[in-house]
Amino acid sequence: MADKPPPFDDEAAQRFAEVTANMLGITIAADWMPAVIRNLRTNATVAELLLSQPLDDEIESTAVFRP
Repeated sequence: MADKPPPFDDEAAQRFAEVTANMLGITIAADWMPAVIRNLRTNATVAELLLSQPLDDEIESTAVFRP
């Protein structure tokens, strides 16, 4: 089993936001940083849940979504 990555805490989320914003050449206003951090942590939680589900090798993606 692969090692679990370090937690994506507020500090890691802020560093990620700052580095990414710098790479994109944009600024994040200080007033918005708490919301950006919350959003990144929520996205990380959802990604962790999705990635924790096993997929069979036979599963194929579909080209069209049909509810």
